[in-house]
Amino acid sequence: MCTEESKDAIVVCDVAIQDVRDALVNLPGINFIHLEGQGTRVMNTAPEYTDMFRENVRSAINRAD
Repeated sequence: MCTEESKDAIVVCDVAIQDVRDALVNLPGINFIHLEGQGTRVMNTAPEYTDMFRENVRSAINRAD
């Protein structure tokens, strides 16, 4: 399960995190924060990449399902 917190932040479950990491490897300004027992918060800190961030995360999560 993934939880969207804002347009630039999403908590990704352990099942999908590697796909999300791989999908975002070439984007600048991405932060990953492990949340014990909750997954990993993935944050985009470069607003000019918000659309690409959202598209890449969505694709990665769909692959993991």
